[in-house]
Amino acid sequence: MKVVISTDPIQAPMTGIGEYTLRLIEALLEGDEVDELYAYHRLGPRRLLETPGVRGQPNGRRPESLISTTVRRSRRLTDMLVKRATLRRMPGVVYHESNYLPAAFDGPTVVTVHDLSHIHYAQCHPRARVMALDRLLPRALERASAVITVSDYIADEVRAQFGLPAERVHAVHHGVDPSFRPMAIEAIRPVLERYGLAPGGYLLCLATLEPRKNLERLITAFESLPAALRARYPLVLAGAGGWRNAETRSRIDRLEARGDLRYLGYVAAEDRAPLYVGAHGFAYPALYEGFGLPPLEAMACGTPVMTSNRSAMPEVAGDAALSVDPEDTEAMTASLQRLCEDESLRERLVQAGPIRAAGFTWRRCASETVAVYREAAA
Repeated sequence: MKVVISTDPIQAPMTGIGEYTLRLIEALLEGDEVDELYAYHRLGPRRLLETPGVRGQPNGRRPESLISTTVRRSRRLTDMLVKRATLRRMPGVVYHESNYLPAAFDGPTVVTVHDLSHIHYAQCHPRARVMALDRLLPRALERASAVITVSDYIADEVRAQFGLPAERVHAVHHGVDPSFRPMAIEAIRPVLERYGLAPGGYLLCLATLEPRKNLERLITAFESLPAALRARYPLVLAGAGGWRNAETRSRIDRLEARGDLRYLGYVAAEDRAPLYVGAHGFAYPALYEGFGLPPLEAMACGTPVMTSNRSAMPEVAGDAALSVDPEDTEAMTASLQRLCEDESLRERLVQAGPIRAAGFTWRRCASETVAVYREAAA
């Protein structure tokens, strides 16, 4: 079997879709189910893939303007046309678009849909992104030989929203990289010292600063904790700059000046595991997620986790995390306090997290993805 997989999402700052694409490719390369694997990027297909180690800082914030939107649309159209022409010169391949919108291709096409937040939380996205997905995604899914979603929850949403036959939509969970595991304090100390953090001395949230991550309510809930807890376990936010976050940034600045909060910005991939391990607890009260990889990574590290009871997050976390209504800030405050002080709960979550996370592997993700390729090519 020959497979072409789009690698456009693998770019700095690395977020969920780029992480998915990179880890899937690594797992496919380690296995023997695919005879020839081609990575397609804007620069063209590459047979001998050198897996990119994506590093770097987030791009500067760019204003939404008519000019920038037009440039993005023109580049998207050019990319699609080039990709389509390239695929036509590669007969006998299965084309996997890892990021929603495939180029038109007459051969077997597999599309990964990560979530439908552009429909359910359109206000949380840049307008140009919503318009593009609204216009292009229905036709893309209609033409696709098979559709992969990253959770059962999103599979059900895709079938209901677009009227696709159940057998064409396949839920394939993400995996957790083995680097996310419990570690000794001495192993993580150099990374924590670089960020000015003490082991066990902070609450962590790793998320892009954008509305769907619900950071406004998390900050409100944190501010309602007793002053002694806030002083002992300041909130540490880490993640790319995101969008539509002016008020969130203002609140972050105010709390940083007061000493209750730290914003680390985008952190390097190799620093994530030490930051998880060093945290007293991890909070991720997102409004909506197609999967929710950061809570699972934190669980794999043996860190007690509080996450949302919405969308796919209960499917991923099971009973190995503390769940909360992401719109109820009082309940969130109570959950944060339990995460900090309830030793019985903490002990249970420390034990349950790695066990739950062990069921999610990129090897399994790759094998189940190959099964979808075979079905698409049949």
